Amino acid sequence: MIIVTGLPRSGTSLLCRFFLFGGLTVATDNKRKPDRHNPYGYFEIDNVGSKLAELEAKPPANVLKVTYPIVKGLTKDHQYVFIKRNSEEIRLSQNEMREDMRGKSLPLSYEITLEQSLKEAEEYFRNKECIWVDFKKAQKDPRKELYPLKCFVLNWKNAWRGIDEKLYRHKAHS
Repeated sequence: MIIVTGLPRSGTSLLCRFFLFGGLTVATDNKRKPDRHNPYGYFEIDNVGSKLAELEAKPPANVLKVTYPIVKGLTKDHQYVFIKRNSEEIRLSQNEMREDMRGKSLPLSYEITLEQSLKEAEEYFRNKECIWVDFKKAQKDPRKELYPLKCFVLNWKNAWRGIDEKLYRHKAHS
């Protein structure tokens, strides 16, 4: 099973859509409906962290999305694909979602927490089969950035069409 992972709002749904267009099945319970933040859907399983043992014992699909750090609850070896995104862009994206829910915006200091989480993830995946994907590069040149994933998809010519550059809305100023 391929595990798509990354920090929340880093592009995990984008990778799931890539694999779906590439002919693989992606696990989802469809409880979280598409919205303006993810118009193609979230590709999630509700409360996935409490279902990891069950999902590993009987994989429901070729691809499963488990965000970091929840992914650390998996006990078997998998092929991991981690998508990295600029911490400012993640914060901007999360803030837009929080505003829709009438929540407070995250402070700039939250980016430090995101950077720390990314460093922890890099350490965690150091000795695991993990392919790292850069969100910005995947948007600019998906065929080149996602090429290391070619061996997993059934339809390479169609897979990269799952990347919609119009959804790259929260861009870092740096």
